[in-house]
Amino acid sequence: MTAGKIKIVRVIARLNIGGPAIHVTTLTAGLDPCRFESLLVTGTENPGEGSLLDAALARGIRPVVIPEIVGEFSLKPRDAKALVALYRLMRTERPQIVHTHTAKAGFLGRLAARLAGVPIVVHTYHGHVLHGYYGPLKAHLLRRMEWALARLTDGIIAVSEQVKADLVAYGVAGPDKIRVIPLGFDLEPFLSSASHRGALQREMGLGNGTRLVGIVGRVFPIKNHRLFLDAAAQVAAADRHARFVVVGDGTLRPEMEAHARQLGIAEKVVFTGWRRDLPLIYPDLDVLVVSSKNEGTPVSAIEAMASGRPVVATRVGGLPDLIDDGRTGCLVPSEDAPALAAAILRVLGDPDGARRMGEAAQELVRERYRAERLVRDLEGFYVELLAEKGIPAVGPRSQSLKRGFDLLLSSIGLLLSAPLWAIIAAAVKLQDGGPVFFPQERWGQHQRRFLVHKFRTMIPDAGAAGISVQATEDDPRITRVGRLLRATALDELPQLLNIWKGDMSFVGPRALPINERQGREESGDLADDKIPGFRERLRVRPGLTGIAQIYAPRDVSRRHKFRYDRFYISRQTFWLDLRLIFLSFWITFRGAWERRGGKF
Repeated sequence: MTAGKIKIVRVIARLNIGGPAIHVTTLTAGLDPCRFESLLVTGTENPGEGSLLDAALARGIRPVVIPEIVGEFSLKPRDAKALVALYRLMRTERPQIVHTHTAKAGFLGRLAARLAGVPIVVHTYHGHVLHGYYGPLKAHLLRRMEWALARLTDGIIAVSEQVKADLVAYGVAGPDKIRVIPLGFDLEPFLSSASHRGALQREMGLGNGTRLVGIVGRVFPIKNHRLFLDAAAQVAAADRHARFVVVGDGTLRPEMEAHARQLGIAEKVVFTGWRRDLPLIYPDLDVLVVSSKNEGTPVSAIEAMASGRPVVATRVGGLPDLIDDGRTGCLVPSEDAPALAAAILRVLGDPDGARRMGEAAQELVRERYRAERLVRDLEGFYVELLAEKGIPAVGPRSQSLKRGFDLLLSSIGLLLSAPLWAIIAAAVKLQDGGPVFFPQERWGQHQRRFLVHKFRTMIPDAGAAGISVQATEDDPRITRVGRLLRATALDELPQLLNIWKGDMSFVGPRALPINERQGREESGDLADDKIPGFRERLRVRPGLTGIAQIYAPRDVSRRHKFRYDRFYISRQTFWLDLRLIFLSFWITFRGAWERRGGKF
């Protein structure tokens, strides 16, 4: 493992053309390289599926290929070889996290990870094969197997709420163990694809009045191209200008071509095979159809929506989570060719409505399914799991660098600020004759308690016994000297001792006083340990300054500030710490710490 980084081994059964392969290449290439080191492991594609290996290579990914990993529901001697190969690889690489994708990779990868002693195991369900793929007996065995594998898994991810609901309904795991993290892609080529309009129609030799209906994906039983062609025959009978395009390939392509001939629409249907120029395909589709028997979240639908094209789809899997029926697309019952044909004809017959539907769809997916959001969500999820296991979210080298910097800077600060301590102590004492320091017990890392001292800024006995209440604007308890100290954060100087001892760091979530109440939570006067995010922020060493202290408005609720803390925990790096320290010095120089608006 590269020093200072969290190593992730990501396992997928094959890099065939489709959503899961795009997903794993996006994650492998997109995770923060300063914090994560990723290794992608894959098997081999089945005949006719197409491969995205070249796309992975183009992004600088060099996958480890284990040929014995084959994505099909069967147990054969090659699976034992694949398990041994994965085990050996994990023992050699020693990752902190193994993240598996797709069913066979999830089976072999999770077993190998547990045998190899990997601390954290994650699996993503991009859909599932618990119904719609196999007969009743195989489906039952798969459900029992997934239930058992869930017991070996620290984190389960579903790509949609419906996939999560299915997993819970089939008894794979409880709802608390499953996190929904939607897919994310590089959508820019599709968002700007309107400039390519007309390219596909010219290639196919179609006239301007042609209405083009398409389907994109593997020609495979679960995608149900037969239903698409059955509906196409009915659409063709009602609209002589309709034409159809099947983009993709697979084992069922010859059978589907024969079915089109039997339906009498062969001259109106074009099978293109696999295409890499999809941003040139979608703009010329008047309707994209998803006719699947089961789906997670189909990439073709997201790409078409990003291209501003209306989608007509079967109401299965994660499609209802993606499509708002009647607004961003149309949903129809599965295995109902007349209903599918009727929905297609409605869209074709209402160009203005189709345009509005496409615009609404594009706006929906523009932010929700971006690659940047996916990467951010996954990094945060990894950090949570690492913290639960007590594994630092930054590697040992980064931790050592942070601690060394804290020790050096606090030592220098204590030496240089010694004269200032004497001046502040005299000012506090002369103000009202009370004590110079204010002691306070605070929450430390892993809920360890520690004692801090601050220069006193309030009148003596300002708080009730055992409970402190955070100061508000124009708080009468604050002394004149105290206001100056708070504005410049000089009251915090004694906490340099806590940093030197290791109770605190220069940068991190604020060290919260025990039994302090803020007195202005939206839901009432909540204790800190009752606010969401409290325990998560205690997984790291608290800080003298941090993102929440710098950027959050002074009087917003703790609930809001905790969101800043959680963002820092998921993104912390040494260089981010340096930036926050610099900004803190700037705010101190300007005396702006107590400003209720922005500090800059």
